[in-house]
Amino acid sequence: MDNAGFIVASYLITIGGISLFALLTLLRAKKSARLVLDRDKTWL
Repeated sequence: MDNAGFIVASYLITIGGISLFALLTLLRAKKSARLVLDRDKTWL
């Protein structure tokens, strides 16, 4: 149990980093999608 704090902190930092990366990626994708013309949006 000596390393429990280190393990919990490592998990929190990892999950926080992945969540931040996912959020920033989604925000960039949303910004990029605004630049595409409607006729070129084949995913709709």
